Amino acid sequence: MSRVTASYEKLRDLIVSRQLLPGASIIDVHIARRLGVSRTTVRIALHRLQQEGFIVASDLGTYSRLLVAPVDEADVRELARLIAELEAIAVERAALLERPDRKQLVRRLKQANRDLLLAGRGNVARDVFEQDRVFHRVCVDTAAGPRVRALYDVVKPQWDRYGMMYSASMVDRRAVGVSVREHTAIIGAIDRGNTAAARRAVRATWSAGAERLARFLTSLT
Repeated sequence: MSRVTASYEKLRDLIVSRQLLPGASIIDVHIARRLGVSRTTVRIALHRLQQEGFIVASDLGTYSRLLVAPVDEADVRELARLIAELEAIAVERAALLERPDRKQLVRRLKQANRDLLLAGRGNVARDVFEQDRVFHRVCVDTAAGPRVRALYDVVKPQWDRYGMMYSASMVDRRAVGVSVREHTAIIGAIDRGNTAAARRAVRATWSAGAERLARFLTSLT
């Protein structure tokens, strides 16, 4: 792995995990010192993060500075729609798998959903976040083509920085069971080989999730 890629991934993880909070200033010399790399390496990594929406430029008089992108309800809804469409392609292909392969996938999805329910009982936001991410990743890794996976790998991490907040809201509101039921609808449609129902279930899951998170963001203001 190149130093640029490693720096990009580390910075992205710091943003996703909220160790770099929305609105925080990004100063390349400080980041370079923190990561133990050159400022040139950091600048290339920051450019990629800016292209992907993790970082934004803020004009201040005669100069501009980079900031961690703020949380935004419109962004939440847009990201949710993008991810829903990518996952819709994946679950459609999953529902078309040969029956033995489809049954194996269904078993994996059911286990991931059980693990999510158990994580919710443990009342730890990080565990809920990780298990929810596992569930959604299973279909993409199993059934999506390389282009969908590549796009998913770009877009999904942008949602993940909201995902920790979303998971915290689910734990606080004891709503993990709602997501488990939404996932169950996806699993059932795949199990039946019903492509239309699988697409609907995925879109409904992400739409509802975006609305829950948007309400949570509103409650913080």
